[in-house]
Amino acid sequence: MRTNDEVRKVLVHAANGVQGSAIARALHEEGFEVRACVRDRAKASGLAATMEVVQADLDDHVALAAANRGMDAVVLTVPLSWDRATLLRWTRHAAEAALDARVRLCVLNLGTRLPDTPTALAAYELRRECESVARSFGPASISLRPPLFMENLLAPWIMGAVQRDRVLPYPLAARMRVSWLSVADLGGYAAAALRRPDLAGMTFDIGGPEALDGVALAEALSTGSDRPVTYCVLSPEQVEQQLAPLFGADVARGIAQNYAWMARRSDSDFLSGTSDVLTRELRRPLRTVREWARKLQG
Repeated sequence: MRTNDEVRKVLVHAANGVQGSAIARALHEEGFEVRACVRDRAKASGLAATMEVVQADLDDHVALAAANRGMDAVVLTVPLSWDRATLLRWTRHAAEAALDARVRLCVLNLGTRLPDTPTALAAYELRRECESVARSFGPASISLRPPLFMENLLAPWIMGAVQRDRVLPYPLAARMRVSWLSVADLGGYAAAALRRPDLAGMTFDIGGPEALDGVALAEALSTGSDRPVTYCVLSPEQVEQQLAPLFGADVARGIAQNYAWMARRSDSDFLSGTSDVLTRELRRPLRTVREWARKLQG
């Protein structure tokens, strides 16, 4: 499949991560020449079969320079960290390395929606700062702000409840509607942005093809997996307890605070809807929750 002549060779950071690997694979499938940037090459054997893999830490200026050399564009997923100094330093290093290598475009995946006005929540405001740093020190950029990922539902404490109790536990009010997005379709949006370098300087809320409340989400999962489940609201405190062993206390607390903030805005459209500018550029249909769940069943 042909891509825009201006953007052909793309460096994808964090290509060993859930979001980064999905982006790298989607870009490869759509015809881009992908260079997957990882911190540990030994864990990238699945990528190495189909694309070039380079090893570079975001604090290693020499390795970053080599990784960016010859690239037309870079896709940077903001890392999951609550350490402000580290996160901003990593973002600046990635942005400066791209600019120094004369990379033309950066697609920045913030990994979350951002409120229109500033909040007291580090999870949102750090990413807002990262967006500003990337634009100040890097090449022209397009920002992507996804809602929640379907893959969140694969967490052991969620899937365990689904399989054991036929209950879908999640820390959102049952009436809050979410345009759930698969990480594979995040990759599709990244490809769409890369095909539109004329959109540089813009920010887009992206999402899946349907906005589901909790009841509709459980119904979609039930239909897709042939396993009837009902929706159950978790408290932010319960989420923090589940995430702390996986991500550490600081990250778990930050995520729980996000959900507490959203609980007070359950009637808002913060996590629903998507800009149609990039949707028109997609080259395959967006996955519904039913389709995603059915694919998981094999």
